[in-house]
Amino acid sequence: MSDKCTVPGALDITLCEEELFLLPQKGIYWPKHSTLFLADAHFGKAGTFRSHKIAIPSGITETDLSKLDFLIEQLSAKKLIFLGDFIHAQSGMTKRITEQLLQWSKNHSTLSVSLVKGNHDRSIKGIAELLQIELLNEPYSMAPFILCHHPDVAHVAKGFVLCGHLHPAVKLFGQARQKVRLPCFYIQQKQAILPAFGSFTGCMEIQPSLGEQVFVIADNEVIRASAQI
Repeated sequence: MSDKCTVPGALDITLCEEELFLLPQKGIYWPKHSTLFLADAHFGKAGTFRSHKIAIPSGITETDLSKLDFLIEQLSAKKLIFLGDFIHAQSGMTKRITEQLLQWSKNHSTLSVSLVKGNHDRSIKGIAELLQIELLNEPYSMAPFILCHHPDVAHVAKGFVLCGHLHPAVKLFGQARQKVRLPCFYIQQKQAILPAFGSFTGCMEIQPSLGEQVFVIADNEVIRASAQI
């Protein structure tokens, strides 16, 4: 394992002549700038469901914040950038969830945190104050990458895009006709789409085209998928 990334199961790739690590916790680490990219955390989604009287297990926010703590510590990350949909909905921002996020923010007061606003984030009041977070509009340039939430052909015209929104996953088939759907990093010619970081999120099954790359997350490891998916 590279000394630039000590997260078990991470995979080293090169995009735009830059070394990046795909993480089994569904993020991308850019060691050159000590920067961690995550997409689609959807904090408060479980609370949103509960507000509609749908029974959802507790502890989801704690699980995701613990996972985030682990990555920041292991990577010694100095900057964290969320590629949209940090918060799921205003109705999910209960007192408990808000307090948990505020406490997390205080525990990482030296960490630079930014958010490329996604479609869910735009409806949240006071999101910048919640985590002392810097709000960015897409497309945001961090050369050689363009940071976005939405995959969009207009964005790729400006450079190589890092984005989220789709929650990509692929269905894999075994020799005994068993099948499993796994979250993945979906790398196209000019953009990389991250899997959803949040534990309580759905996924969208993708159908890769010739020349596109898929890296699945299985058993806490990032693995390059075969050409036949």
